[in-house]
Amino acid sequence: FFATSYLKFNFYDEHRYIYPNKEQNAVSNGRLKWKLADSPRVVSEFSSEVDEEWIPVMKYSTITFCVPFDAFDAYADKFIIELEGGYKAMIKLMEKQSLFDRALRTITFDPYSNEGTERNEAGGYQAMPELAAWHVDRILGFYRKPPITSRYVSNKLLYPSFINSLLPDYQIAVTVHAWVDQLEKYDPSTTVMQYIVEDQLEMPANDNMKEFVLQISDILVFDFLVDDHDRRAEKNWVMHNGLYLSWDNGLGWHHGPFGSHSCIDILCGSNKWRTYSGVTETNNVPCKKTCVFRKSTVDLLHDIGPNAKEHEKLGWRLKEKLRENEAELFPLFHFGIYYSDESCSEMVRYESESFFVGLNERAQKLLSHIDTCISKHGADIVIQSS
Repeated sequence: FFATSYLKFNFYDEHRYIYPNKEQNAVSNGRLKWKLADSPRVVSEFSSEVDEEWIPVMKYSTITFCVPFDAFDAYADKFIIELEGGYKAMIKLMEKQSLFDRALRTITFDPYSNEGTERNEAGGYQAMPELAAWHVDRILGFYRKPPITSRYVSNKLLYPSFINSLLPDYQIAVTVHAWVDQLEKYDPSTTVMQYIVEDQLEMPANDNMKEFVLQISDILVFDFLVDDHDRRAEKNWVMHNGLYLSWDNGLGWHHGPFGSHSCIDILCGSNKWRTYSGVTETNNVPCKKTCVFRKSTVDLLHDIGPNAKEHEKLGWRLKEKLRENEAELFPLFHFGIYYSDESCSEMVRYESESFFVGLNERAQKLLSHIDTCISKHGADIVIQSS
């Protein structure tokens, strides 16, 4: 009881329910009023067995209803759908729809000429990084994301209107996300910092505290691998059944194939943690980075890291998973549109192969950071068993 109470009242700063059971069961869309099935099928746990059930349904089953979804604080265009059999899911878009070919250059990424590159239209079109991140999650065996897959849907399904009915039918690339109920938002408090990012790290007092710290560590490790900075702004710290999820990686791969020099700061956690450490936008004080990691996560990083055989590295594995499971959209990263540099004067695409190479480099940078932590704090503090 003490451990549970301590976690609730000291390790969390904010708690609220999001997407509760009856939320969005009735969806208003202008003139359209649609009610989901009284008991729609949703995901309550994440496992390979759940994937085997949901992925074929989301990829191939008939969509019986589709309406826009206005989430509480989201930027991306989303749609709630119901599939044959009563399965409830959500759709995100791959790219901005246009009647004309955008004719953007595809270039080789160069860390000097492309310094300051950022993903254009990242807020509205998040399907590409969501799908890639889901495959990374499954490769790592984390199972912190609900089932996600890709498919094409008709423009007339997503945008039903009289004008659209007169236009030719065309297919839109999307991701389909299994719906999860009973999500809770828990922002980690500054109390957690003494166990994970402080200069003088303390050992958690009990197994409950240690598991909580290691969950946060795993989430930040994953965010670094997929270049997702969104949790810095106290967003998406979402739990389900007491487990932190890698919820919403729609802003992943924000800085191109290799990321920027600042990406390692993802390991510093939220802005609240940075402010508590005295970090501001102007004082150039370095933020304190995570220096506690789950042993099984570190072992896994070594298995897929720079010393692994080529076909065992993370980038190679992701490429093969996309080739096998998302063949219609392979290699996927061609959907990413970026400003070529910090001037934001030109939008480009980067050669897709560089994204797989970049994933390997980020795994290597993460292992180098862990080695630095070990030299500072010792392996007994930095590497902790579950």
